[in-house]
Amino acid sequence: QMNDSLSGKGARTLQLAPLTFDVSFQEIMATLTSGGSLVLIDDSLRLDMVALLKYIDQQKINRLFLPFVALQALAEAATNIEVFPYSLTEIMTAGEQLKITPVLRTFFTLLNQCVLYNQYGPTECHVVTELKLDGNPASWPSIPTIGKPISNTSIFILNDMMKVVADGDLGELYI
Repeated sequence: QMNDSLSGKGARTLQLAPLTFDVSFQEIMATLTSGGSLVLIDDSLRLDMVALLKYIDQQKINRLFLPFVALQALAEAATNIEVFPYSLTEIMTAGEQLKITPVLRTFFTLLNQCVLYNQYGPTECHVVTELKLDGNPASWPSIPTIGKPISNTSIFILNDMMKVVADGDLGELYI
């Protein structure tokens, strides 16, 4: 569980990832170890962004884990049908490069107070860094960084000779 997560006891997390996908472990464990509730869905709902968005709103979901492509599709659906689940307090994205598109800026502006976390790791269940995006989405960078190491974690950035790069001297990154 993240130290600065808003989701704790009683928070509702959507089990969006199929159980065969690694991020399902993150959804399940981050929720159950913090005293939250896991809200299950079937496969048909995963594929229908409009129905999924309405379900998130109806079920008062507080937290989502999803890759950028799904987040973008959800934001497009929200702006098209003008449904913004105000219960959402945090969204975690990982698995591919995050891009803050105009639709995402609109989505997060209208959600009002929902935090976006850009997470990075070898797989989503091994997150090692994250960047917290909050405040005014108009000020978010178009291509956010992967952030800083999460609690109790260290990262090492290596150069092309596989030597640890000194702080402040990033050179070429192999991430």
